[in-house]
Amino acid sequence: MIRQIRYFQSVVRNNSFSEAAQECHISQSAISQQIQALERELGFDLLERKNRRFILTPAGEYFYKKSLVLIADYERMRREAGKLAKEDKDTLTIGYLRCYSGQEFHLALEEFSDQYVNLILTVGNEYIEISSRNPIASLPSITPQELKNIPCILVASREQRENEQEYYQGVIGFQGDFLYAENLEEARLMVIGGQGFMPVEGVKRAENFGSSISRIPLFWGDSQITRNYCAFWKQENSGYYVKEFADILKGKFQ
Repeated sequence: MIRQIRYFQSVVRNNSFSEAAQECHISQSAISQQIQALERELGFDLLERKNRRFILTPAGEYFYKKSLVLIADYERMRREAGKLAKEDKDTLTIGYLRCYSGQEFHLALEEFSDQYVNLILTVGNEYIEISSRNPIASLPSITPQELKNIPCILVASREQRENEQEYYQGVIGFQGDFLYAENLEEARLMVIGGQGFMPVEGVKRAENFGSSISRIPLFWGDSQITRNYCAFWKQENSGYYVKEFADILKGKFQ
């Protein structure tokens, strides 16, 4: 029944039997038969079919909403039971820079956890983010030299501050004052408040900040500045899962 419920959820989510069939990698006739089998098992109709279209029955709408919770609980129980059943628990511990603001790690972790739900997971290009009220927010790109009179806001602990400032001052070329925040949220509040700019990595499409923050590509001469990242692990800890995650992560940056 779990599989049939998943098919039903896909049909409702896509509002289409054909698109749901593609998503579930089965034929349209097969997914229709599975929905009908689910209805027979439940003893009531989930969908009211009208020619090639359908609408949810009141019972079907209720069942759909509750089934989302049911499947989420089922997945959690399956993961937890899998951990208990597996004697040699595989643990993948991931570390990353506190100042890293890109989405690649999140995307890679999401894809990896979809493939290996029984594992225990612990967890570009250069841009600046600046208040949209600042006149330079309208520039298509900017250089470190043009930012020399604006403080640079870095996300770093007290132990990291010296290394972070050395990188952005000596390598990137920021020559103004440096301000520090303990986390990304605090740093962005400082940006919105007009206290300075924050260097970030990733893509130009920023998260939804409304009209508060603008993201501008950081250039040196005619080329956008890039920063290299390395995923590394101890040789004695090498294994299939580690290498698989490294390949997934690499693909997110390409």
